[in-house]
Amino acid sequence: MRFIFGIVVGIALTIGVAYVHDLGYAQPAATTAPGETAAAKPFVNWDSVGVNVRAAASAIREQWDKLTSK
Repeated sequence: MRFIFGIVVGIALTIGVAYVHDLGYAQPAATTAPGETAAAKPFVNWDSVGVNVRAAASAIREQWDKLTSK
């Protein structure tokens, strides 16, 4: 049980740290002048994560409905 709890906490910490890290960065500039370094990029594309989470939740909901309707 401790092992599973540790895995869940580790996943939550990883996602939380990535989210907090990405909050600290503004959107990178579209272009940079020669010799300038580009702004730091976020770790995660949160828009695509949101789309994937909604799709997964929808698929889980559909499967749950199938299981409970029988």
